[in-house]
Amino acid sequence: MKETTGRAGAGRAPGRRIPRRNPEGVRVGARIRRLRLKLAVTQGELVRRTRLQASYLSKVENGIVTPGLANLDRIARALGLNLAYLVRSGPL
Repeated sequence: MKETTGRAGAGRAPGRRIPRRNPEGVRVGARIRRLRLKLAVTQGELVRRTRLQASYLSKVENGIVTPGLANLDRIARALGLNLAYLVRSGPL
């Protein structure tokens, strides 16, 4: 019988990191998701248009990964937007 230690993360696979959210990434990712949904574009369609991996786009939308300018530009173009509109502050 295995003993439990009661430590946090005791059931987690060894070496597996818990992703941390970047506040700037959360803001950009949430904006990308809102715009994508407003434009009725599925994540699968965005994957096809950008040629980025689905797991990467999911991490971007969830604020786990902050995309670089090249990928932000790919996402903006795929949504028919310019980069400045995608990353600006304020309402949609």
